[in-house]
Amino acid sequence: MASRPIHIMIVGTHPADVIDQAGGTLAHHIEQGDQVTAVIVTTGARSHHWKLIDQKRKQQEALDVEPLIEKVSREKLEESWRACAVLGITDVRGSASQTTTSW
Repeated sequence: MASRPIHIMIVGTHPADVIDQAGGTLAHHIEQGDQVTAVIVTTGARSHHWKLIDQKRKQQEALDVEPLIEKVSREKLEESWRACAVLGITDVRGSASQTTTSW
């Protein structure tokens, strides 16, 4: 058995991956006094922002999504940071273009 506290790092390729794939386990470790670092590799803006994707489909090539990507990327990361905070994860690190945020 590991001596406490242990440090766990989870890497998620999309913002929701950390919570969807291991949220319960991470919350359990935090309750045990362990340290958890969440690393979110991408923003998921191009593949997981359903309103933007739907809008692009409806307008097809008429919609230039590039100006919206930065705003959407920030929103997706902030959603992830808030979800991690609910579980007690205070060390959340974003993609290389984003800053590290501690809650």
